[in-house]
Amino acid sequence: MAEVRLDGVTKRYGKNEAVSEMSWTANPGELVVLFGPAGAGKTTTLKMIAGLEPLDGGDIYFDSQSLREVDTADRNVAMAFENYALYPHLTVYENIAFPLMVPGKKNQFSKEEISRRISEIAAVLQIEMLLKRMPQELSGGQRQRVALGRCLVREPAVTLLDEPIAHLDAKLRHRMYAELKRIQRQRGTTTIYATPAQTEAMAMADRIVVIFNGKVQQIGTPRELYERPVSVNVAKFGGEQTMNIMPAKLITEGGSLRFLLAGNHLPMQNNVEADLKASQVGQDIIIGVRPPDMTCSLAPIEGGFPAEVYAVEHSGRHPLVTLKLGEQLIEVISGVLSSGVQVGTPIWLSLANCRLYVFDAVTSQLVVTSNGQPA
Repeated sequence: MAEVRLDGVTKRYGKNEAVSEMSWTANPGELVVLFGPAGAGKTTTLKMIAGLEPLDGGDIYFDSQSLREVDTADRNVAMAFENYALYPHLTVYENIAFPLMVPGKKNQFSKEEISRRISEIAAVLQIEMLLKRMPQELSGGQRQRVALGRCLVREPAVTLLDEPIAHLDAKLRHRMYAELKRIQRQRGTTTIYATPAQTEAMAMADRIVVIFNGKVQQIGTPRELYERPVSVNVAKFGGEQTMNIMPAKLITEGGSLRFLLAGNHLPMQNNVEADLKASQVGQDIIIGVRPPDMTCSLAPIEGGFPAEVYAVEHSGRHPLVTLKLGEQLIEVISGVLSSGVQVGTPIWLSLANCRLYVFDAVTSQLVVTSNGQPA
């Protein structure tokens, strides 16, 4: 295992800066997830670590050694690509075995050891029956599992996984969360895993590096990112359900601060008001609340505001209900709404007892959360 450290890494394609002064560290044996939307710079970052793309600025270190003068073949890195990159003239068995049989490499493995490793990995990936087939005879999901097997069959210092299970069916994908984590823990290999899927990132990571437009937004454990996102962008991507982001304004009423939200004057929790007193009245803000944290009622409630059921998605014990609030759609999950609410049903919401986040409307940065801790 090795420590992987990026120090001000930059990559440009023409005038486009795909990765901008990126700095973070993966500790030895840690599983770090690079998390962000398509085009954020995740794959480019993995390729630079592997030596497949040159750096335009900064440096990458394995332990204390700079990689600038280290060839790709000498980095002891294994990488699984999203686009499979299988050898079309080799069988599945030969594709998986290839990293263990490269001519001229030291520490060659016996045929028995190669067979044992392939059998173990094939069982985990459920591809035992495919070992004699050619890549063109496989489905997309099967090819992805073979590419993943070719990566995992090695025991490198660093493993790089680029959306390695994106094309698997939902059932197998969830099983692979546990299997990949088990293999990584068992081998103790430093692993860097790129994905745009928030559920996958939260399930797999020891720590997550959130990336947008080639820049690091926040680094932390899944719990840290869920409980204290530093910006609207991070808040939208943290957790199984996307945080509701609601434009509002700070106003005064009766000597107290209030939220003006979709035309409603709403009281705020005392600890939030205390941290916002210095803010300019009339300032635009953004309120963030996660779907399970919304307080809902089928009847009017004091300090609440009305909304209307727009859609209902039955995906678990309690439905995910989309509400229309003015011109905005927000999502809620509540046992109160489990008794068959229909489209058009009026719902009353309250911010009084829920955990909420207040963001600056200009910078999108976190100002305060409902636990009263200023950012």
